[in-house]
Amino acid sequence: MCDQRASMLQDQFRVSVNHVHALGVLVSTFHYYTNPSVIDQQTFAEYTARTAFERPLLSGVAYARRVMNYEREDLQRQHDGTIRTMTKEPSPFRDEYAPVIFAQETVSYLKLVDMMSGEVDLDNFYDALISIKQEIAEIEK
Repeated sequence: MCDQRASMLQDQFRVSVNHVHALGVLVSTFHYYTNPSVIDQQTFAEYTARTAFERPLLSGVAYARRVMNYEREDLQRQHDGTIRTMTKEPSPFRDEYAPVIFAQETVSYLKLVDMMSGEVDLDNFYDALISIKQEIAEIEK
């Protein structure tokens, strides 16, 4: 019985991870490779709410964008806010940031929170970045 439950949870986790990867590719494609972007906060929130059943183990998803220091002011102006740390303080000036630019309503409090603002967060961010780059490379083949 426990083995069955563990196997079911592993399958749900794989499906959730696959869906999050697909969501990253979707945002990359329709936000970065179209001008003007065809994805905004409302579209992202509606899409992620409608597809929440695909991610049964997650309470919500958000999309963070890599931003270099020279892009910071433009991004903050575009999103009408300040890039913040995980502790909600204004993020100190650094070479790069990863603020959340799109968030599902269940995690909307993450908007403009820098996912690279903590040491553990930074390690996780780089691991995710490597994984996404590998996925994109596979798709582009």
